[in-house]
Amino acid sequence: MTTRITTKIGDIFEIPLVDKYKKFMQYIAIDETQLKSSVVRVFELRYAMDDSPDLEDVVADHVDFYAHTVLRFGITENIWRKVGKSRNVGQLNILFRGTNDFDKSKKISESWFVWEVSGPVRTVGKLIREFKCAESGSVVPAEQIVSRIKTGEYAFWHPGY
Repeated sequence: MTTRITTKIGDIFEIPLVDKYKKFMQYIAIDETQLKSSVVRVFELRYAMDDSPDLEDVVADHVDFYAHTVLRFGITENIWRKVGKSRNVGQLNILFRGTNDFDKSKKISESWFVWEVSGPVRTVGKLIREFKCAESGSVVPAEQIVSRIKTGEYAFWHPGY
């Protein structure tokens, strides 16, 4: 019998790391602009595996990064597990970016676009300073969330993306 996996906005997930620590992430939105994907925020603080922090303290922490992902895959692959819920999902005016320029021979794309969660897409061309802080808007696999936690970047992007 297959177990049905349900997730709701506000759900908090624990992500165990191989170095005997864990981090937390929260499901905060559905982005209609990006394939109706789940938007999560990963928090900065890491905890020992046997720590049981208050989840309201967890969601009050600084955000390390935001990402689009498929929560179900992370659950079924045992990459993260749901540990609770909070109504506090923070601000949703998160800026994401993407490019239509997939020519890897180019060092710098000149075809960038940006958007906020479920907002309209704006074409910006070259990625000027104002938009360099925007998060990657691609939907990333669960294991890439862990890669970014560990290294600060996704393992499969070319530098500068």
